[in-house]
Amino acid sequence: MLRICGISDLGCKREDNQDAFLVDGIIEKKEITLILPMDGHYYPHYGMLCAVADGMGGQQGGEVASLIVLESMAGKKYELSKFSQASEASDYLQNSIESIHRLINEQGQLNPELTGMGSTLTGIYMHHNYKLFFHVGDSRLYRFRGDFMMQLTKDHSLESLSEQASGYYQQASKSGVLISSIGGGNSAQCKVDSEEISFIEGDILLLCSDGLSDMVTLESMEGVLKSRNNLFEAAHSMVNAAREAGGSDNISVILIEHCPKPDLMSC
Repeated sequence: MLRICGISDLGCKREDNQDAFLVDGIIEKKEITLILPMDGHYYPHYGMLCAVADGMGGQQGGEVASLIVLESMAGKKYELSKFSQASEASDYLQNSIESIHRLINEQGQLNPELTGMGSTLTGIYMHHNYKLFFHVGDSRLYRFRGDFMMQLTKDHSLESLSEQASGYYQQASKSGVLISSIGGGNSAQCKVDSEEISFIEGDILLLCSDGLSDMVTLESMEGVLKSRNNLFEAAHSMVNAAREAGGSDNISVILIEHCPKPDLMSC
């Protein structure tokens, strides 16, 4: 079964929450928990779609952009479920996200208050045949396996680009100026990373905005998951750690656990 917990928090410095997250067809800016049998009717037919979006472009623009991105992605869920191969789903996601990029830029041109608005997007689509992530910007996907955390996405930032060019990539590095986003103006590039990943029994996936990853180290996140009593507590512990470290940005977290057996008490 899948256990899923999502939380979005204002943080300590911002007046508005420009983050939002998607758990299947549900878009939230607060919190949600979900338990889904993997051997029932729903998951084998439709899979599971989760994503985090971090808006940018002023108070109104950032919030509008992240919601447009997630509302558009939510509508892609049932089309994705038709693809039995990861490569087909990846192509569909690439085209879909590029279309959303154009849509946001068009909306920004129509409304001066929204000019230049944009958003990051990091998500995972789980089909019974494959697990596929999609990624634009500097929100992140991690996998916790065997008491170790690994970052699966690479930030689309100038800092990350220079690290890769030098042959060095520091997984816990801070995010920087974005070189790829959804929207962000007509001159902005939208580069979509998409890759099939392994997700086995006992694994936990972490999707987060940079409000978490800029405040909390990979080792600290790893420690939270090692000592967790349940997924809900672990998600709140991560958000609280980001707030205690300064909480300079909005904080969004989704944890997805591949559980070995139904155990509602540990959720």
